Amino acid sequence: MDRASKDNIVLIGMPGAGKSTVGQRAAAELGWRFVELGREIEALAGMATGEIFEFHGDAHYRELAVD
Repeated sequence: MDRASKDNIVLIGMPGAGKSTVGQRAAAELGWRFVELGREIEALAGMATGEIFEFHGDAHYRELAVD
């Protein structure tokens, strides 16, 4: 594997399942940066997740997630 490229680990699951806790611990252990996608989307949109869904809908939230 080309080590020049950045590897990623993606955790998916139900709310409250522990994705953030596990992700933060794994990132610390590997010396990687931890990124929480929901927080990144909120920063990009300039509003909370609930507001994005309320004012723009699910499709817009998903679009932000892939941009």
